Amino acid sequence: MNNDVLDEVATKEEVRAAIEAEAKNPSPRIAAASNWILRRNPRLKVHMTPLQLISMAYEAILAERNWNKRVKFPKYVVGVMRSLAYNDTRKLKNTLPQIVYGADSQHNLAENDDRAVASPEDMMMEVQTAEIRIRKLKSLLNRDALALEILGMLLEHGLTKAEIRSKLGITDTKFWSADRKIQRAIEKLGDE
Repeated sequence: MNNDVLDEVATKEEVRAAIEAEAKNPSPRIAAASNWILRRNPRLKVHMTPLQLISMAYEAILAERNWNKRVKFPKYVVGVMRSLAYNDTRKLKNTLPQIVYGADSQHNLAENDDRAVASPEDMMMEVQTAEIRIRKLKSLLNRDALALEILGMLLEHGLTKAEIRSKLGITDTKFWSADRKIQRAIEKLGDE
């Protein structure tokens, strides 16, 4: 019985051949599954594309996974992608997002270029422009009181997202939903 199981595990050459066959004639099932997995894991979607997820699966299969030949290769790849996505989402759930609201690009410019000294008029224009953009952002969020409250705490008090979430005493789901609304409003503001 044990030899039967070992006979059904693909060799490295068979795995390479299956991956090369997929590269030449990609399975629509793998591509569709990759898109579906990333839609189900929005935190992960921020960090990778469907093609990157597929590549990660192929790398994992070549490095450390054993493919049982009784399972069709596309189905096996989908299972590996789901496993990798679940693991990465689990890790991301316990870390803070890498997106920083109000990242001050003016300070970064000044740090990188000592010659970049703004005149008082330029500084006033920058402050006025920032105030206008903040007002526009608040007007985009006017229907969501929670998002406005979070934005206010970020801008006025400089609190971190974890501090805001604990101070408001809301669930993670409500907080991250409002956070996504803020992100979409920022992106919409950037498109104008």
